Amino acid sequence: MNHLDTQLQKAQVKQAWEDVRKKRLENDLTEQLNEIQIKKAELDLAQHEQLQEIERRKQLAELAKLEQEANHILLASKVGASILAVVSFIVVTIITIYEKLKAVFGG
Repeated sequence: MNHLDTQLQKAQVKQAWEDVRKKRLENDLTEQLNEIQIKKAELDLAQHEQLQEIERRKQLAELAKLEQEANHILLASKVGASILAVVSFIVVTIITIYEKLKAVFGG
């Protein structure tokens, strides 16, 4: 019976060591999984930030395009106003000359 007890104790010790080894392996795998999940979360965050930056740059490009269009419209309106001022000056000058000629020649 003593030999059987020794064999049983050896088997129990061996099983206990096997359980410890499995638990350590399980803990190591859990730790690795946690590290992978953290890295994935970091990558997801970085990707989200990159997408936000891309969207921000698109919006800035659109704003720059709109600003350029607004500047073209403003320039066109200034040119139009200048042309209108010149035409008005010419019309007033012609009317003034006509009035003076009319007064001189009595018409």
